[in-house]
Amino acid sequence: MNCLAAVARMSDRFIAGIWQEHYTGSSRETIAHRHKMPYGHVDFTIRDYQRKLDAFEAAGLGVSIYRQASLPGQSLRDAAVSANVPLVAAQYLLKATVNKMRSTAEFAGHIASAAGRALLAVEGRGDAWNSGMRGNEFTADELRSSRGSILGKHSGLYKDCKTISFGMVSVDQWGDVQDFIRMAESTLAKRIVRKQRYLEKREKDNRDWERHVMRMAACHD
Repeated sequence: MNCLAAVARMSDRFIAGIWQEHYTGSSRETIAHRHKMPYGHVDFTIRDYQRKLDAFEAAGLGVSIYRQASLPGQSLRDAAVSANVPLVAAQYLLKATVNKMRSTAEFAGHIASAAGRALLAVEGRGDAWNSGMRGNEFTADELRSSRGSILGKHSGLYKDCKTISFGMVSVDQWGDVQDFIRMAESTLAKRIVRKQRYLEKREKDNRDWERHVMRMAACHD
């Protein structure tokens, strides 16, 4: 059976799965053995789905995924479901789109808008101490540092904001970008201070407890 006829008999889900295995690191030999397929059919299947993804990207599906995934309460998984593509394919389209948009006015505008929405979300919730939130700070889920790396929901946005230069966005958007960066860096700095204070207090409490134990032991003697 030739490659075209073989692929025609495969389901869309199976074809997407073959591409996904290849995209996530499986070799053509591994895929061929796993599914008992000739090497040629594996190569043709991967190329066939790649052409479909390229057509999706050219039609603007990657931009649609980016916009939906950036909305409050939405995720890349939600965007993948709306686009009717597997999650890994949505990740590929998003990455390809962002790479093309990066350092362009359109991309900078998207980033500035996302920064403005993030700032409004913090402003809207105020001081919600019972939920572990502080006014004028991002939560640990949104932004945190760990072993020298910036992590959290807004980590990518923070890094993208740092790449935007004056003139790429409007004056108002530039203000949002700068305010976001200041709040992000303030959040990280305050968290470091609180952690240091916590460690110092714990160390002091441990020393106090040791002295208490020693005094109790001396009394019993």
